[in-house]
Amino acid sequence: ANDEAAEIASKRAVNIVCELYRRRIWTDEKAVAIVATAVESPYTSVSNRAMRFFLGMEEQMAADDKARTEDEWQSANTIDYHLHSRKTKTRQRQTIRALKKSKRAQMKKEATNNDGILDIGKDEGVDASKKLFPTIELLRDPQGLAESVFRRLRTSNDKYETKLLRINFITRLTGNHELLILPLYAFLQKYMGGHQRDVTAVLAYTVQACHRYVPPDEIHGILKTIAHNFITDR
Repeated sequence: ANDEAAEIASKRAVNIVCELYRRRIWTDEKAVAIVATAVESPYTSVSNRAMRFFLGMEEQMAADDKARTEDEWQSANTIDYHLHSRKTKTRQRQTIRALKKSKRAQMKKEATNNDGILDIGKDEGVDASKKLFPTIELLRDPQGLAESVFRRLRTSNDKYETKLLRINFITRLTGNHELLILPLYAFLQKYMGGHQRDVTAVLAYTVQACHRYVPPDEIHGILKTIAHNFITDR
C-alpha cells in the first residue's frame, strides 16, 4: 500500500513539473533535473512518464503553439460585416479593425507554418529535438543518465514497449550529446532480426545513436547485421 501511494505521488509530482514546463512557466535546468531524476525512478510508470517528457515535449509545445495560432486565426477571421444592420460609422470602424486583425493573424499563421512546426504525429528524432525547446540539452549529466538507463534496460524484465521506450531515450541522448556507450551497438543488433517486432523503429533508434565519435568497428557490426537480415541475393 505504501509503495502504491509513493508511486502515485511520484507520478503526480512529475506530471506537475512536466505541465509547468509545457506551459513555459518553469523551463530552467532545475525543472529538467527533477524530471531526469524521475527517469531513474524504481517505478516504471514514473520512469516512462519522465522519458516521454524528454522524447516528446518539443513536439507537444510546437503543437500547442500551432493550436494557439489556429485559434487566433479562427477568432480573427470571424468578421461581422453588419450586412443586415443599419450602416453607421461605428460599425464601419469595427469592420475595418476586424479586417486588420484578420490580416495580422494570417501573416502570423503563414510565418508560423514557414518555421516548420512539427506534426505531432511524427517523432523526428535528434534533429527535430535540437530545433525546438532544449529539454535534452539542459541535462547536467547525460552520460551518467544514459548509462544508468542502459544498465536497467539490460537487466530488467520490463514489457517490450517499455524496452523500446528506453532504447529510444538512450539513443536520443547518445545522438544529441554525442555520448560513447560502446556496448549499446552490440545490444541493438539483438533487436534487428527480420521478424523482430517494430524493427523499423529499432533501426531508426540505431540511426539516432550514430555520430562522428562512434568507432567505425561498431558501425561496421551494425551494417553487417542489417545486411545479413534484410538484404538477399535478389
